[in-house]
Amino acid sequence: GEYANLRILQKTITIQSTSNKPTDTKVNFREITLAGTGAGITLRGIGFDGLAAGSNSLYFLNFVGANSDSEAATFTDVEVDNCVVTNMGNCFLRANRAANNAHKINSIKVNNSIVGDSRYLSAYTFFTIDKLEFKLLEMRNSTFYRLGRAFIGFATNITLPVIPEINIDQCTINSFGRDGRNNFFIDINANTVKVAITKTIMGNTPMDGQQTGTSLFRGASSPSASLGYCNLFNLSNGADPVVPPTFPDAVLQSNITNTNPGWNQATTDFSLPAGSPLRTAGPGGTPIGDLRWVF
Repeated sequence: GEYANLRILQKTITIQSTSNKPTDTKVNFREITLAGTGAGITLRGIGFDGLAAGSNSLYFLNFVGANSDSEAATFTDVEVDNCVVTNMGNCFLRANRAANNAHKINSIKVNNSIVGDSRYLSAYTFFTIDKLEFKLLEMRNSTFYRLGRAFIGFATNITLPVIPEINIDQCTINSFGRDGRNNFFIDINANTVKVAITKTIMGNTPMDGQQTGTSLFRGASSPSASLGYCNLFNLSNGADPVVPPTFPDAVLQSNITNTNPGWNQATTDFSLPAGSPLRTAGPGGTPIGDLRWVF
């Protein structure tokens, strides 16, 4: 029942395990709060579990001002690398607590990590970044599972000084969507954002016993949104009759497959069996999805 609550006030820190193996170093967390201008964090080689904190664990990363949640702040970069993060109360990241553009950050990166289980599931989008002025949201070589109502939400229209990027590359994403949510994979509304989703496996919508809308993506003003060398399977809106949710025509799609790898809502081991076509569905016959499940 013991757990840690970390508040980082106007400092940038790195916390990493000596072995760089998340199975060796476990932290029972309540929340990591980044507070005020200059706050930022790099996490490496750690297993984070919010289960011990119970209902007190709401967000893994929570962006707030130094003196109040809504106070303006310019954060330094955030990176989660080679970590395992499970049992968040509401979502992985909440960064919508201030007015439009009042909270700013250059980059948020999740690389080589496994992130899953939003325990209360319905309250928030997994990456809640509405109103945040950012330049890069990046996910690479990572696995995300049982994510709640939606994956990425940037649906509040704001004026941005530069065109931000959302890049998802070589990821495995399984089980998300609920509470009738529409545009429940990525919602950037009318914001101008460059979106690239490559070599990624995505499937099993909605969550058990739930329904969603029929759109996976909204981004009418996006100058470039693309989906390449991806596998999409078992995508449903949960209604009767089923209407499979789709990407709009504005999203450029190429080399898309629809192989069901046999995963369900409870799957946590996403290993691809020998002979799976997903092992060769990428450019030049390379694997797609998080590579940890191949080698």
